Amino acid sequence: IFAMIIFCNAENIKAYGSNPVIVNMIYLLNPQSLIGFNYKPYKEDLEFIDKSIHNLPVIGGFMNGTQTNLETLIKLKPQVVFTSGNGAIRDFEKKI
Repeated sequence: IFAMIIFCNAENIKAYGSNPVIVNMIYLLNPQSLIGFNYKPYKEDLEFIDKSIHNLPVIGGFMNGTQTNLETLIKLKPQVVFTSGNGAIRDFEKKI
């Protein structure tokens, strides 16, 4: 969490989180650093999310059998990628 606070509070940082908890933490620390969601936000969530990020792409993640779209992720050029451990994430980390 300490590293996340440092990275996400830096100016113009581009960050991706591999699961909803991490995405929410990035959003709380610095919404403008978030480059995309790993799930499509529900309509009822949108009223609580800053309008400037409503249309960010859904990149995917590692929950409920979903996969991260590596092409989209690489195209967005994140400066930092936050993950939390399981086997699928270790495979992802090897790919990037």
